[in-house]
Amino acid sequence: MAKDGRGRDPETLRMYWALQWERNAQLEEQRLGVSNFVIAGSVVGLGIFAVGDASPIVAWILALAVALSNVFALVHSLRSESWARLHKARARQLLEDNWAYLKELQATVDEGRGRPHGAHAVSRRLGMQIFIHLTLVLAAVALALFA
Repeated sequence: MAKDGRGRDPETLRMYWALQWERNAQLEEQRLGVSNFVIAGSVVGLGIFAVGDASPIVAWILALAVALSNVFALVHSLRSESWARLHKARARQLLEDNWAYLKELQATVDEGRGRPHGAHAVSRRLGMQIFIHLTLVLAAVALALFA
């Protein structure tokens, strides 16, 4: 991007900046939707398994389905997060290149304040999703092995 300001229509830049955050929000919604669907299905599958009426073959199929669907959700969440980071980086760079005073304002306000979700990865949404999906994978494997 040229630093001399040519070709920088403020409205176009603002729309591009907003679009990056909109895309980020859409990715977050999609990630949460996939994750919630897989978690709900896993709970149902493990519930059927736990009732004990399932034959060993059905139990293995349920365990495999629960484990694979949660692995899919993990991969989808991580891939989605990498795209979200790209859109955030674009928006931040646009802000820095075009509205340095806003970037400084954000830095000043953010300075000295902790992150709302804490410093630990498990307290973040993505960290919590990863933890839940890994727990469900391990539960499915354990139930299949000890059934």
